[in-house]
Amino acid sequence: MGDSLTRKIIRSHMVKGSMTAGEDVFVKVDQTLTHDINAVMTYLGFEQLGIPTQVKTSVSYLDHNLLYIDFKTPDDHNYLRTIAEKTGVYVSRPGNGICHMVQTSRFAIPGELLMGGDSHTPSGGAVGMLSIGVGGMDITTAMAGIPMRLTMPKVVKVNLTGRLKAGVNAKEVVLEMLRRVTIKGGLGKVFEYVGDGVKTLSVPERLTIANMGADVEKLAAIQEPVHYMVDDAMIIPPLPEEERAKVKVLKGPNIAFLPVPEKPKKNLNVRISLKAGDNISTDDITPAGAEFSSMRSNIPLMSKYCYNRYDPEFSERARELVQSIIVGGENYGQGSSREHAAINPMYLGVKAVIAKSIARIHKGNLINHGVVPMMFENPADYDKLDQMDELAIDDFTAQIPTREVIVRDVTKDFSFKCRLELSDAELAVVLAGGQLRYLKQQLVEMGVLKAEELEQ
Repeated sequence: MGDSLTRKIIRSHMVKGSMTAGEDVFVKVDQTLTHDINAVMTYLGFEQLGIPTQVKTSVSYLDHNLLYIDFKTPDDHNYLRTIAEKTGVYVSRPGNGICHMVQTSRFAIPGELLMGGDSHTPSGGAVGMLSIGVGGMDITTAMAGIPMRLTMPKVVKVNLTGRLKAGVNAKEVVLEMLRRVTIKGGLGKVFEYVGDGVKTLSVPERLTIANMGADVEKLAAIQEPVHYMVDDAMIIPPLPEEERAKVKVLKGPNIAFLPVPEKPKKNLNVRISLKAGDNISTDDITPAGAEFSSMRSNIPLMSKYCYNRYDPEFSERARELVQSIIVGGENYGQGSSREHAAINPMYLGVKAVIAKSIARIHKGNLINHGVVPMMFENPADYDKLDQMDELAIDDFTAQIPTREVIVRDVTKDFSFKCRLELSDAELAVVLAGGQLRYLKQQLVEMGVLKAEELEQ
């Protein structure tokens, strides 16, 4: 029996690890994409490395926030354009189209591996490219040429037969999948669509199905067009290497510093700054909309609006506490891949999130930005906790590697257990104090950076 396209792509890009579902596998990345709302943090981190992109194709899209109502968005776009010129990255100009559509139409190559800082990145599955949505610091890592860690997915074969009836569109294929497997049913899986029914679908229809993947979704058996037109009028190609050194990176007043978290402390004694319910979205944590999107390059400003629509007093309360923990219910951090939903709480002193479950991309973003994601061993313990309870964790740094942490509620005088669903690689990132610190350590070991550059 032949292997799935998913496994073939992963195997051809594998550097180390295991092809067993649920275990870590490290892969070489061919392409990266970013968009303007989230990308500034990615490139501020990458800029600290002082190297050009190490992947074949990196593209920076100026596509999400096109309202130039003041200086903020122009500042973002000027920075992203010039840092791209400095580091060998393509730029898609404002008005050229949304990132996942242009990437699939212009840059996608069947059999390659794409990591994108957009939750719709799986659209590339429409043309047989394994396309995975990740956080901004993951993009920084991939651009540095470091093999990316994946949890090896389980591949689910979906056999499409017949053809869509009149009045039925491709989106309904995914809605039927959601009905059958639910949102949680896609976690840790790749749904690979095969069969005669696939051949009847146009690429835009396949893109719709891939785009709505709950975790990572891709399509096989793609029929490529024989000829198509390419118009690169709105694409700025990478500069020749000798020209990059002459580029001055523009940083207007909206481009603030990149907050870098501390390493975990041995003992933690903090309050619960927020007790949240189920299905907290990244929109709840970091507001959407043009007014707020243009603030995302300025974390000191943006953090004032953290949890603004859910709990308007959260930001000031967290600042006053200096350090705190957030408690959440099921599916905490679901929705958009918005990295700022991890950065803003971290900047406000949140050291850990304890929840019944945490959405995949958000969990990765928490790890990357030094916020320890922990799950209740017994979900009933959630009901015993209240906002502003005092929590104590002794020997936190010694407990983290065991993947079990005992937390004591000092206010109510009881203890409860949390588990850390982290791989060895993720544990290393947590203990290092986030992905940027860990990445610099790796580059020092490789001889790319000097040891004195670690703390810069």
